Amino acid sequence: MPEPEKKTLTRRDFLWQGLFWAGLWASLLSVLRYLQIPSRHSEIKPVSLLFPAAMELNTVQAFPAYQIWLVRSPEGFYALRSICTHMGCLPDWKPQAQEFHCPCHHSVFDLRGLRQRGPALRALERHRLFWGPQGEIMLDRSVIYRHELEGWAQPGALLPFQS
Repeated sequence: MPEPEKKTLTRRDFLWQGLFWAGLWASLLSVLRYLQIPSRHSEIKPVSLLFPAAMELNTVQAFPAYQIWLVRSPEGFYALRSICTHMGCLPDWKPQAQEFHCPCHHSVFDLRGLRQRGPALRALERHRLFWGPQGEIMLDRSVIYRHELEGWAQPGALLPFQS
C-alpha cells in the first residue's frame, strides 16, 4: 500500500494560518472584554456635592457627572440615580409637573422617585448621602438603595437636616 503523501506547510500558508488564529483570538478576547461586567465599587469614592443652603425646599438639582439628582424635600435630602429602572435610559426632570419623564419608553416617576406610570416596574434607585466635615452634603455612589427591598428606610437613603 502506498504511503500517503505528506504535505509540507509552506511559509506563506504558515503566515496565513498564524494571522487567521491570531485574528480569531483577538476577536474572541475583545468580545469577552466587552461582555465583562464592570466593577461597580472598586473606583467609586465619596464626593462633595454642595452645602444645604444652596438648595430651596422641593427642588431638584442635577449632577450629570455622577448620574444623580439631588432632591431637597421637607424630610431632608436624597440622591436619586438618574437612570430609568426599565431599560437604563436617562429620564428628564420636568419641574412644572414635578416628575421625571423617561424619553425612551415614557415611564414617569414622581419627586420621590416612585413609579407613576409606564413600563418601568420599580422606583428609581437612591445613593447614600452623608454629612461632610464642613457641613456639606457628601455622595457615596458605591451604595444603592432600592425601594422594593425596603432600602429607602435604611440610614443614608435619606439625609435629614442637621440640627
